[in-house]
Amino acid sequence: MTRMQARMARTPTPRVAARQEALRALIRADAPLTVRRAFYIAVGQGIYPKDETGYELAIEDSNVLRDQGAIGYADIIDPTRIVREADLWSSPAAAARYYARQLRLDPWDQMPCRVAVTCESDGLALALFALLDDTPLRIVAVRGNGSSSAVAALADWLAETTDEAVVLHVGDADGQGIAIEADLRSRLSLHALRLGARVPTVERVWLSVQQAVAHGLPSRPAKLTPMDIKYGFIDECWEAEAGDPALIADLIRARADELLDADILAEVAERERAARADFAELAQWFEAA
Repeated sequence: MTRMQARMARTPTPRVAARQEALRALIRADAPLTVRRAFYIAVGQGIYPKDETGYELAIEDSNVLRDQGAIGYADIIDPTRIVREADLWSSPAAAARYYARQLRLDPWDQMPCRVAVTCESDGLALALFALLDDTPLRIVAVRGNGSSSAVAALADWLAETTDEAVVLHVGDADGQGIAIEADLRSRLSLHALRLGARVPTVERVWLSVQQAVAHGLPSRPAKLTPMDIKYGFIDECWEAEAGDPALIADLIRARADELLDADILAEVAERERAARADFAELAQWFEAA
């Protein structure tokens, strides 16, 4: 019997069944979401203890629920697995129909300020992709040294403006989160020097200790790593992913609205509507041909 078959055949104890049902309900209410995000919501509801044991239980329970069909596999986002899928169309008309609905034009060449979002969490970045899909914001997941190529590419893009460049950062309120942000600032500064460009401004929009407390986010005990000690996180820390992605997206959107030129966005939107109409006509032509 495979592990999946064992999960599907397992009869849980009443206590475990109640815990899994509570997890199922919150996942169905907020899907799609990462396991870590589900865990933080569950901690807030008293379903799991606020420790690594609780997190491991949340992982196991979510796997059981998926394998048993209580929730869909797509209800849990796994951003650490990358799948390449080519854009394929059933016909030229289908491709034209797609662009008649979804064509996006680039506003950045006209924009006096380039704005990007960096996010310490892959899972949260994936959620922000969807929530901010209607904006032209570039969103990049950064996690220290492993993201050096992504940061270099971001710096190249930011350097294409002769005016202001702003990076809105989303990171954990712990020593490692502060260190990742400091590393991001340092790398962007070095790349700006390499490119002969202005140094981008980096603003943390989420998460500060004050925000964590104000929103009642569940904390975790400080691991007392050298970075935790250096930055004063001795007792507890907070992870950015504990927050509601919709709230974080709203904070990003509000700051971006202050930085971006609304007239340019409106003009680009009007050109998009005209171009989409052209693709709709092209689709009709293909279908009639």
